Amino acid sequence: MEENRDYIEEHILIAYLNGNTHPDVSVEVERWRKSSLSNETYFRQIQNLWEEAAGYEEYQHIDLEARWAAVQKEITALKIHSDTEKMEPILPIKVSWTKRILRIAAIFMVLMTFAAVVHQYVTVGSKAGQTVVIAEENMGTKTVTLPDRSTVWLKQGSNVTYASGLEGKERRLSLEGEAYFEVVHHPDRPFVVTTKGTETRVLGTSFHIKSTDGPHTELVLITGSVAFSKGRESLTLVPGESVSTNSKGELIKKKNMDPNFMSWKTESLIFEDTPMKKVVEDIKKLYQVDLLLDDESFGQCPLTAVFEKESLEKVLETLSLLFTIEVRAEGATAYRLSGKGC
Repeated sequence: MEENRDYIEEHILIAYLNGNTHPDVSVEVERWRKSSLSNETYFRQIQNLWEEAAGYEEYQHIDLEARWAAVQKEITALKIHSDTEKMEPILPIKVSWTKRILRIAAIFMVLMTFAAVVHQYVTVGSKAGQTVVIAEENMGTKTVTLPDRSTVWLKQGSNVTYASGLEGKERRLSLEGEAYFEVVHHPDRPFVVTTKGTETRVLGTSFHIKSTDGPHTELVLITGSVAFSKGRESLTLVPGESVSTNSKGELIKKKNMDPNFMSWKTESLIFEDTPMKKVVEDIKKLYQVDLLLDDESFGQCPLTAVFEKESLEKVLETLSLLFTIEVRAEGATAYRLSGKGC
């Protein structure tokens, strides 16, 4: 079952409204509109603003910079809540004619200069011709459909930057943070991801790449083939392999042995005779909590279990039953596990 694409760039929607999109892109937009009420509601709001703004030629002459501070909060309030299927409106129902023109002008200046805040993303033009998509902290995983119809799943707190339209001989992006890519095959236009001095080059494949605090970068290949390079050193990977950079900047290639490397996207955890020390670390990463072990020997107890989209409470309850331990909450995001366990 195909996952819902919860972000499509505004310039694509506007091109669609003008009838200037490729048939494949039009199908993607229509599928996105039908996937949720919030998507369709947002599309209709863009459509209404676009139609109204079409008759306001004078909006190009308004000093938007002087008005930006006043409308900035309202622009950043445009968030689609996929869980509740509700939208916070930008424009009040009753506004004066002058203010209405100013706000519509400001919105479309943002769409073309800064892009927009959509589905709890922050999308900002960092400089002319570039688009930056930021997945906000504490907002969960977000999905981005790129102009070439490739898809990026951004972990919260991560961002990608690319030339608007993803045009040129290469489809080039830069990544900060962690993301999973499914790249549409274009044999004449390689897809290139750069991060912290490394470069990942593909034609069409799926892979996970992580570049967080510190100098290290790690890539796991899911399908296809990629060339991963840093400086003059380059390695080619096959599915199931991973490559990372060490403290010396060297490339280390090995078989990926961690089934939970992408749990932030799958929302699942798989353990097979896994020491509880590693189990605890994986739970902490997925649920963004702190787990404390009273007895260090418990960290050596093995666990074989699969948790698929389970709540943290259910996971902790299962552990307490399997190992006869006590789980106590300590604050809003910390839990203490007491007992030897095995």
